[in-house]
Amino acid sequence: MARMTKKRKRQLVGALIALVIIILVLMFSFTNAGKITWKTMAKAANTGSLDSGDTVPKSTTEVPVVENIIVENWYSYHHCYVVQCDVYAKAAPGQRQQLEGYLDKHPNEIKAAVRTVLADAELDDLRDPELKYVKQEIKKELLKNIGQSVIEEILVPKWNGYDRR
Repeated sequence: MARMTKKRKRQLVGALIALVIIILVLMFSFTNAGKITWKTMAKAANTGSLDSGDTVPKSTTEVPVVENIIVENWYSYHHCYVVQCDVYAKAAPGQRQQLEGYLDKHPNEIKAAVRTVLADAELDDLRDPELKYVKQEIKKELLKNIGQSVIEEILVPKWNGYDRR
């Protein structure tokens, strides 16, 4: 076998480094194409362009559960789906005071329950335009903590979900 000269080794190392740089540049350009950054999300939130789903609560029976919550859902080892949303609960008639009292007394438990539902949901459920599963599970978790049927419906007036890799 012929020995490799120093000049040939330097050429191969240089070519290998150039190849790695080209691969990294291509990977970066393809994986970041069309992504939403935190800065653009904040700008969109201020302009209201993240609206989707339900109407913004105007009734006296609708109570904010969590507002502007951001949750990461790692649906595979390398892939993350980020959700930013507002969640409201429509109280049963005459139950608004009781619901507000519970939400005020246990804000951390409520946020944890919503985060758990969003983080554990399947990707198809997070991409569902009507968010049926997400609303159902949030309602189930809240009722489990409250212990009574004081919630008629869960509303999600703002929802933004996107892939982050």
